Amino acid sequence: MQIEFDRADVTRGRRRAPLIAKHLGWENAQQLLDMPDYRAIGKFLESGQPTEPVPIALPHLPPIDGSHADALIARSPNERSRPREAVEVRLERFLGGKTRKIHYLSQIMELVPITLEVATGPGGKAEKPLRQKHHYIPVFYLKQWAGQDGRVCEFSRPYEIKADRPIPDIIPVKPRRTHPDGTGFIQDLYTFASLNPELANFLEGKFLRQADNRAAIVLRRMLKHDLDFDEPTRSNWSRFVMTLFHRTPEGLDLIRQRLEQHLPRFVEDIRERYAELRRNIDPENVADFISKWGTAESDEISLRVLHHVMDSEPVGTLLNRMVWAVITFDDRHHPLLTGDRPIILYGGLSHPQGRLLIPLSPGTIFVAANDQDLIQKTNNDSQSSGLAQRINSKIARQAQKYVYAVDHTPLQFVEGRLGDKARCFPWEITAESAGWNC
Repeated sequence: MQIEFDRADVTRGRRRAPLIAKHLGWENAQQLLDMPDYRAIGKFLESGQPTEPVPIALPHLPPIDGSHADALIARSPNERSRPREAVEVRLERFLGGKTRKIHYLSQIMELVPITLEVATGPGGKAEKPLRQKHHYIPVFYLKQWAGQDGRVCEFSRPYEIKADRPIPDIIPVKPRRTHPDGTGFIQDLYTFASLNPELANFLEGKFLRQADNRAAIVLRRMLKHDLDFDEPTRSNWSRFVMTLFHRTPEGLDLIRQRLEQHLPRFVEDIRERYAELRRNIDPENVADFISKWGTAESDEISLRVLHHVMDSEPVGTLLNRMVWAVITFDDRHHPLLTGDRPIILYGGLSHPQGRLLIPLSPGTIFVAANDQDLIQKTNNDSQSSGLAQRINSKIARQAQKYVYAVDHTPLQFVEGRLGDKARCFPWEITAESAGWNC
C-alpha cells in the first residue's frame, strides 16, 4: 500500500488529509498540509506488514517551455472529467521528451538510506537476519516453462568430484523435475550480514523484489504481444534486464573481484579528499578511518555498486532506446530453452548492429535491436528451425549450472553443451570494462 499526497490538487488534498495522516500515524493532519511542495512520504508493505512512514525521493521537474507545453497546461483544467490514467500517460510522455530515458527506481522511491551503520545486538555482535532463498533465476520468469504439473525440467551436472576419486572424462547431465521456486537460488545470496538488518536485505527485500514484481506485469503483457508501453513500463523491463546481467553468483563474484582490484585506488582517493568527504560520524584523522576499515565498510560499498549497476541510467537509457519486439516461433519440434544466464547479446548495446535476445517462453522470444531491419531479420529467421536451435545452443553453452525445458526431451542436446560456460557478456573478460562502467 502506498499513500501519497499531491499538493497540486489542493481541494481534494485538504479533504483527504485527515484520512491520509491517520494512515501515516500522524495525529495532526496539518503536518501533512504543511509539507513543502514536491515532497512525498508513504508507507509500504513488507512481509505483509506496513512499514513506518518513509520519505520518497522525487525527480526534479524539468523546465517547461514552448507553445506545446503552454497548450497542454491550458487544456489541463478541461481534462479533469477524462480518465485520470489517460491524462497521466499524456503528461508522462510530454515530460519524458522524445528520448526514451530510464525511470530510476532509486528516484521513484528511496526506501532505505545507504549508510555505514553496523547493526549490533547483545555483546556487540552483528544481528543475523533470517536465512532466505534468493533466486537469481526469478520464479515468475521460470514459470513460463512449467508443465501441467507446475514443474519445470532442470538440467544440471549435480555431482561432486571427491579428492580420492579420478575425474571422469564426462560428467553426465541429470534431468530433474522441480517447481520454479525450488531451483536457481542460493541462501542469502544478496545478504550483507555485517550491515544493519534493513541494509543487509535491501538488495533482495527492497530493490530486486520491486524490480521483479514490476517486470512480471510487463512479461504478462509481452506474452500477449502487447508492447504499447509508456515510459515507466518500458523502464521496468529495462531494469529487469539489467538485473539479469549481474544477479547471478558469477556476476556478483565478478563485481567483488573488480572492487578488490580497485580498493587501493579507492582508499588513496579517500586519503587525498578526506577533509571534503568526512562526515560527522567519521574520525577526525584519515589514518584512524582507514585503520577501522573492515567487512562492514566493504559490504556497504559492494551494496552500493550492485544497486548502481542494476539500476544504471546509461545502460537503461540504451535499452529503452532500442527497438523492441516479441517474436513467436512456429517450430514445435525445437521449443526454446532457458538457463541461468538467459540473455543472448550480439555486438553490444551501443553497437549499430547490437541485438539482445531473451527467451520468454518455449515459443516466444524478446528481441531488442538498434536497427529495425535486425528485428525483421530475426522474425524471418524464426520461421525455420535453424534460429531456435542456435538460440538453444547458445543458452546451453553459456549456462553456468542450469538449463531448463518443459520436459526431458532435449537431454541429449543439453548434455553436449552444458558446461562449456561460454562467455556471455563482453565485460566478463575485459578488465577495463568493470560491470558498473558499462
